[in-house]
Amino acid sequence: MTFVKITSGILGAILAMVAIPLLVVSIGMFSLTDGDEAVLPTISATTSSRAMTFGEVDLDWDGSITTLDDVDHISVTVEGDDLFIGVARSIDVERFLDTGLPPTVVDIWADADSGPDPAIAIDPDGVWTAVVMNVDGTTGVDADVTVSLPATPIRVASVAVMGAGAMAAIAATLLFIVAFRRPRPAAVQPTPERQPETV
Repeated sequence: MTFVKITSGILGAILAMVAIPLLVVSIGMFSLTDGDEAVLPTISATTSSRAMTFGEVDLDWDGSITTLDDVDHISVTVEGDDLFIGVARSIDVERFLDTGLPPTVVDIWADADSGPDPAIAIDPDGVWTAVVMNVDGTTGVDADVTVSLPATPIRVASVAVMGAGAMAAIAATLLFIVAFRRPRPAAVQPTPERQPETV
């Protein structure tokens, strides 16, 4: 019985350590949504190269190409002066970044904007890459990037994460009950009264 209690306590602690972060993450994900939109926290970014590229709402600072694949409308706003933001097919972006040209002289962008605080809306059908650059294409980009995307996928994901966290929490609670339940004292059987023997 002691082995069962110790094992239950260890497994319960492990599941509790899984459940708590899942529940916290699910609440954080849900808090990003507002109406039909989910606004991700603004990211302040600086790179010494001439472009920042990102996809799947994940900024990539090392200059490599990442992709946006089958994601419904995404809005990207960049805060800064004389900046360019554009979205194009990933293969076109890769070729463009090898040219050294400023972004405004090429005609590859599905949507683009430049100047102070530019913004674009991405409605991709295929594989795309978004690019943040200086308007003149020079190196050293400094920008605050805010990404907005549909709230429904975020809400669905947060419910799934919360469900997993709740299941882990319930399992941990049951294991703790097994581990810390005190055994019931054995019932004391009444001793039958001894009748005096007749002589």
